Amino acid sequence: MFRRVSAFFLFLSLLLPTVSVADVTIFIYHRFGDHRYPSTSVDLNQFREQMAYLRANDYKVLSLAKMVQTLKQGKALPERAAVITIDDGYRDTYTKAWPILRSFGYPFTVFLFS
Repeated sequence: MFRRVSAFFLFLSLLLPTVSVADVTIFIYHRFGDHRYPSTSVDLNQFREQMAYLRANDYKVLSLAKMVQTLKQGKALPERAAVITIDDGYRDTYTKAWPILRSFGYPFTVFLFS
Protein backbone atom coordinates (compact mmCIF):
# COMPACT_ATOMS: atom_id res chain seq x y z
CA MET A 1 0.00 0.00 0.00
CA PHE A 2 2.92 2.37 0.70
CA ARG A 3 3.93 2.27 -2.95
CA ARG A 4 0.42 3.14 -4.09
CA VAL A 5 0.18 6.04 -1.66
CA SER A 6 3.62 7.28 -2.69
CA ALA A 7 2.71 6.99 -6.37
CA PHE A 8 -0.52 8.86 -5.74
CA PHE A 9 1.28 11.76 -4.04
CA LEU A 10 3.92 11.76 -6.77
CA PHE A 11 1.09 12.02 -9.30
CA LEU A 12 -0.43 14.93 -7.36
CA SER A 13 2.92 16.67 -7.09
CA LEU A 14 3.28 16.50 -10.88
CA LEU A 15 -0.14 18.07 -11.31
CA LEU A 16 0.31 20.57 -8.52
CA PRO A 17 4.03 21.22 -8.14
CA THR A 18 3.67 24.32 -5.96
CA VAL A 19 0.84 23.20 -3.72
CA SER A 20 1.07 21.23 -0.51
CA VAL A 21 -1.51 18.48 -0.10
CA ALA A 22 -0.89 18.19 3.63
CA ASP A 23 -4.26 19.76 4.42
CA VAL A 24 -6.34 16.78 3.34
CA THR A 25 -6.81 13.29 4.74
CA ILE A 26 -7.07 10.67 2.01
CA PHE A 27 -8.67 7.35 2.91
CA ILE A 28 -7.72 4.36 0.77
CA TYR A 29 -9.91 1.26 0.93
CA HIS A 30 -9.84 -2.03 -0.97
CA ARG A 31 -12.46 -4.50 0.25
CA PHE A 32 -15.48 -4.26 2.52
CA GLY A 33 -16.76 -6.92 4.90
CA ASP A 34 -14.73 -9.70 3.29
CA HIS A 35 -13.05 -11.53 6.17
CA ARG A 36 -11.09 -13.78 3.80
CA TYR A 37 -8.70 -10.86 3.24
CA PRO A 38 -8.13 -9.28 6.67
CA SER A 39 -5.17 -7.16 5.55
CA THR A 40 -7.13 -5.37 2.83
CA SER A 41 -10.74 -5.55 4.03
CA VAL A 42 -12.49 -3.28 6.49
CA ASP A 43 -15.26 -4.64 8.68
CA LEU A 44 -18.59 -3.06 7.69
CA ASN A 45 -19.38 -1.89 11.23
CA GLN A 46 -15.95 -0.26 11.47
CA PHE A 47 -16.42 1.35 8.06
CA ARG A 48 -19.80 2.76 9.10
CA GLU A 49 -18.24 4.03 12.35
CA GLN A 50 -15.42 5.70 10.40
CA MET A 51 -17.91 7.49 8.16
CA ALA A 52 -19.95 8.54 11.21
CA TYR A 53 -16.75 9.85 12.81
CA LEU A 54 -16.13 12.06 9.78
CA ARG A 55 -19.62 13.51 10.05
CA ALA A 56 -19.53 13.95 13.84
CA ASN A 57 -16.18 15.74 13.62
CA ASP A 58 -17.15 18.12 10.81
CA TYR A 59 -14.93 16.67 8.10
CA LYS A 60 -15.72 17.97 4.62
CA VAL A 61 -15.62 14.94 2.35
CA LEU A 62 -14.66 16.01 -1.17
CA SER A 63 -14.43 14.06 -4.37
CA LEU A 64 -10.89 13.53 -5.58
CA ALA A 65 -11.71 15.62 -8.66
CA LYS A 66 -12.93 18.52 -6.48
CA MET A 67 -9.79 18.37 -4.37
CA VAL A 68 -7.53 18.46 -7.43
CA GLN A 69 -9.58 21.26 -9.03
CA THR A 70 -9.43 23.35 -5.85
CA LEU A 71 -5.68 22.93 -5.55
CA LYS A 72 -5.05 23.63 -9.25
CA GLN A 73 -6.95 26.89 -8.83
CA GLY A 74 -4.65 27.81 -5.96
CA LYS A 75 -7.52 27.85 -3.49
CA ALA A 76 -7.37 26.54 0.04
CA LEU A 77 -9.11 23.33 0.92
CA PRO A 78 -11.75 23.49 3.62
CA GLU A 79 -10.64 22.74 7.16
CA ARG A 80 -10.80 19.03 7.88
CA ALA A 81 -10.95 18.08 4.22
CA ALA A 82 -11.10 14.36 3.45
CA VAL A 83 -11.15 12.27 0.27
CA ILE A 84 -12.31 8.65 0.02
CA THR A 85 -10.74 6.36 -2.56
CA ILE A 86 -11.30 2.68 -3.25
CA ASP A 87 -8.83 0.51 -5.15
CA ASP A 88 -9.60 -2.38 -7.49
CA GLY A 89 -13.40 -2.13 -7.84
CA TYR A 90 -14.43 -5.36 -6.19
CA ARG A 91 -18.16 -6.18 -6.19
CA ASP A 92 -18.38 -5.30 -2.48
CA THR A 93 -17.64 -1.69 -3.40
CA TYR A 94 -21.07 -1.61 -5.05
CA THR A 95 -22.97 -3.99 -2.78
CA LYS A 96 -21.54 -3.02 0.62
CA ALA A 97 -19.58 0.26 0.58
CA TRP A 98 -21.74 2.31 -1.76
CA PRO A 99 -24.94 1.99 0.32
CA ILE A 100 -23.05 3.22 3.39
CA LEU A 101 -21.33 6.06 1.52
CA ARG A 102 -24.63 7.02 -0.11
CA SER A 103 -26.36 7.16 3.28
CA PHE A 104 -23.79 9.75 4.37
CA GLY A 105 -23.85 11.56 1.03
CA TYR A 106 -20.10 11.11 0.63
CA PRO A 107 -18.44 11.16 -2.78
CA PHE A 108 -15.72 8.64 -3.50
CA THR A 109 -13.37 7.62 -6.29
CA VAL A 110 -12.84 4.04 -7.46
CA PHE A 111 -9.57 3.10 -9.13
CA LEU A 112 -10.10 0.12 -11.44
CA PHE A 113 -7.30 -2.21 -12.46
CA SER A 114 -7.42 -3.60 -15.96
